[in-house]
Amino acid sequence: RHVLSVENSGQPPWKTDGNNGGWGGDHAPACAVCTAGPDLLLSWISAEAGYGLIRVDAQGRKQWGVLRSGISQLASDGERVWLSTGFFEDDGEIHPSFLVCHGIEVLSAKDFRPLLFGNGAKTLAPPADGRPEADNVIGGLALSKGTLFAAYRRRNLVVAYDAAQGTQTGSWEVPSPGALAARPDGALVLVADGTLSLLRDGKLSALATDHLDRPKGLALDGAGNICVANWGALQNVSIFSTEGKYLKSIGVAGGRPRVGAYDPAGMLNPKGIAIDAAGRL
Repeated sequence: RHVLSVENSGQPPWKTDGNNGGWGGDHAPACAVCTAGPDLLLSWISAEAGYGLIRVDAQGRKQWGVLRSGISQLASDGERVWLSTGFFEDDGEIHPSFLVCHGIEVLSAKDFRPLLFGNGAKTLAPPADGRPEADNVIGGLALSKGTLFAAYRRRNLVVAYDAAQGTQTGSWEVPSPGALAARPDGALVLVADGTLSLLRDGKLSALATDHLDRPKGLALDGAGNICVANWGALQNVSIFSTEGKYLKSIGVAGGRPRVGAYDPAGMLNPKGIAIDAAGRL
């Protein structure tokens, strides 16, 4: 009698012709999430036989999946999804993903068909200066009013692209930029050198330095509050106001143990986070 499948939340757990069976990647945990209308997109940095990108409904039921690998960042407008593939960074070390292109691609959010940018390119070109390809690893993506922002941490750059055409429209020097989130007014909330910061009109200012510990993920709620996923000793999500005032934390302080009894109230290395249409983190 089949009771359950280990590390697999699919219904059914096995692959189906419609690509809605099984779950996600098979070599690493999920690392990125973003909203796509009422649904959510989830990605895995490593997937050999599994699905590296899936779409789920508001209840977490898988709708569709694609056999891709190496997707570390996501952004979507509900109709399209932009994703960064190739190299990824873990604790300061650069790792190449296998069987993938390197760069930022765009797919249909409905069925993950590859699309071309308006300039005919398959991927967005990083700023050219002859540096090694691994230096173009992307630490954050954000979409706002037709502009896609990408954080090139090892190059100390945040670059803006026309999300449809694929052309670069601007860039700003930012120390070690990471996770990004776009505000309705066009400003960017971001992690810069481990600090919660704001990039507005080309000027960088600090929002908060406390209740942060190796911040890896960012999301904004409907009121503009800032959610930050912490990978360090905190192992939680810290919530700040629009102005950067600390409000509260979600998750048991220190998270849950890697080995031992499972604590459902504790997080373990939270990274990609998003707020869904119902206001849930």
